[in-house]
Amino acid sequence: MEYQHTKLENGLRLITIHRPGTRTVAARFYVRAGSRFDGGYPGLAHFTEHMLFEGTTSRAPRDIYTTIEARGGEINAHTSREYISVHTLTLTDDLPLALDLLGDIILNPGLSDESFQEEKLVVLNEIQGARDQSGVLYDLFLQNLWLQNPLRNPILGTVEGLRDLDVATLHGFYKNRFVSGNALLVICGDVPLEEMLRLAKKTFDDSPTGIEQPPEPVDEPALTEPRGTHVEKDIHRTHMLLGVPTVGLKHPGRSALKVIELILGMGGSGRLYQRLREELGLVYAINTVSSVYEDAGFLGVRAVCAPENLTAVQDAILDEWADLRESGISKGELAAAKGNYTGTLTRRFETNLSVAGIFGIEGLLYQVEPFEQAIARINGVTRGGVQEAAQRYLNEDGYVLVTMGSR
Repeated sequence: MEYQHTKLENGLRLITIHRPGTRTVAARFYVRAGSRFDGGYPGLAHFTEHMLFEGTTSRAPRDIYTTIEARGGEINAHTSREYISVHTLTLTDDLPLALDLLGDIILNPGLSDESFQEEKLVVLNEIQGARDQSGVLYDLFLQNLWLQNPLRNPILGTVEGLRDLDVATLHGFYKNRFVSGNALLVICGDVPLEEMLRLAKKTFDDSPTGIEQPPEPVDEPALTEPRGTHVEKDIHRTHMLLGVPTVGLKHPGRSALKVIELILGMGGSGRLYQRLREELGLVYAINTVSSVYEDAGFLGVRAVCAPENLTAVQDAILDEWADLRESGISKGELAAAKGNYTGTLTRRFETNLSVAGIFGIEGLLYQVEPFEQAIARINGVTRGGVQEAAQRYLNEDGYVLVTMGSR
């Protein structure tokens, strides 16, 4: 797999990846415009993503989909806490069409008053519907984990934020964030690198220029005591998420933390599953969860249990943390975690769309990490490094616990 990382004259970053023998080509456009940049309008980034598909200056909303779907391709978008992404996946010969459509959506959105009001109702229903989904647990967790960091902002937003949002604010957000320095385009498929570059220049050379706007530093208070909240729901099970703040993408400690995540929650062979489900029979389901953002991160444990078992589950998880701090891990556990990481990452590198996603997020927020380099980074983790990370981050005095259900 050959790739190049270049920059167009207007400052737009471009990653082109040549994968011979593949029949599809993926194009992903990333913009630093996630929910952490919403400001005083929770949900602004997510709403902007919706509006990109409400027609361009030359295409009706239906035409956006017809253009690509009539050729057997797909187009979709996603808002995260750090970025908005729009992608196409087509047959190789349709790359010019895909980039033309992608450029039209990104550079020429209609953002009309009429679509604005109609889409408000759509997003309102989405926000209200999400209240009954498990994603609420993660929003509550991050709102308790960080008191100042805007990563705590819910991606979907709030009813109040949507109510206060006006067209002028939408236009201002788009004009400020959708500039060349904030953006990155990834193309991955069996197309010569020089042809990818030519097509990208043809479409995006005239995109609005502007400097990169990374997140502002945040003075986040230390988590020195347990925090949390409970959402009462009339269900027979309790969902819980217990976790701690960790480090961001640029911190070397993230490698040992990844190994800890795998040792605790590597499917049915992980410590937590074996202890809490197989031995103690306390949970219906349990796994580890984590996110590594540009400048912060978290590691947590997600579990589903009977309400009467909640305290015992919490205690057992903290016991496993204590064991990692005090006794570390075995050679076999370390080898298994490294093997799991290698196999999982190999699967993630199987499709052009997935590879474009991996390179795109890394290239936008930090730096591209090729497959071999990622494996070497994890293989460099030692048993001592894992125990040191456990002692530093798995804090029994300062953690967040959020629960949802009956208790």
